[in-house]
Amino acid sequence: MKYKSDKTHEIELFMDGIASVCDEADTIKEKSLEKFGRKFEPLILNLLMLRTKDFTVEQFTGLVDRTDAEDPFPSSLINCARRNGLVIVSGYSDDLLELGGAICDEGDCFNGGQFHLVKESDKWKLQAGSVMYNNIKAKWCEGKETDEFGELIRWTYDTDISHSDFFMTFRGEPYCKGFVFDVRDLK
Repeated sequence: MKYKSDKTHEIELFMDGIASVCDEADTIKEKSLEKFGRKFEPLILNLLMLRTKDFTVEQFTGLVDRTDAEDPFPSSLINCARRNGLVIVSGYSDDLLELGGAICDEGDCFNGGQFHLVKESDKWKLQAGSVMYNNIKAKWCEGKETDEFGELIRWTYDTDISHSDFFMTFRGEPYCKGFVFDVRDLK
C-alpha cells in the first residue's frame, strides 16, 4: 500500500472530521465515497482499515515494508501503530533515529549511536547509551547489511527488543533496514 499523494492526506483529514462526530466505520466510508467518488474507493477502504483493524507486529511490518524515506509516514499509519501499541523505528538523513507510533521520539546519531528506552512518568523515552535491555544500536554505512541485490543499506539496527524488520528506500535506492516492535515487549 503506497501513501504518498496529497489526495491521501485530504481523505485522511475528511475522515478525521467525520470521526469527530460519528466514529462508525460504515458512515465514514459512505460519506467519504460521496465526497471523493468511487475511483478512490480502494484508498478509502485502506485508510478505513488502518482506523479499525487490529494488527500484529508482523502484519504491520508488511504495511511499511518497501516505503520510501522521502515520503513521511502518513498520520493514518502512525495513528494505527499508536492504537495497536506498535513502534516504527527508522533512520532519517545521516544523523537521526526516529520512532513513531506508540512512542514518538528521535535520537541524534550522526554516523550511528547507542540508545535505550526507559519509562519515565508512564511514558517511554529514548535516551543515549546502552543498559541491560531495551537497547537500540543505530549503524550508519557499516557495510555489513545489503539488500537482495547486494546493495549497501545505509541505516541498520541491532536491538535486544523482539521485533520484525522492514526495508525502506530513498528515491529507489536501498536506505534503511528498520523494524517494528510492540511496546508490551519492553522490559
